[in-house]
Amino acid sequence: MRRRAYGRSAGVRVGEIPRDVARAVPAPPQRQAKMNAAPSYRVHQATGMISAQAECSLEEAMQLLIIRADAAGESVEDMALDVIDGLIRFDL
Repeated sequence: MRRRAYGRSAGVRVGEIPRDVARAVPAPPQRQAKMNAAPSYRVHQATGMISAQAECSLEEAMQLLIIRADAAGESVEDMALDVIDGLIRFDL
């Protein structure tokens, strides 16, 4: 069975999505949910910075980050960005 070559007349190879179409199509809900659920590298980076500053384990550093974010009424992600930017330090 021979496959039809869609898009050859438009200069597009078989199986390739034109760029203007690819930009207009949003990510499927399953992929978007997976992207939102993935742990943020910023939180992990901030946890490492806190661990170095406070001279504690990574588990303790994560707890310090969570407690500080909760006390400030901010999300852990926002608090992590403040740590990375140097606005908050955990020198004990």
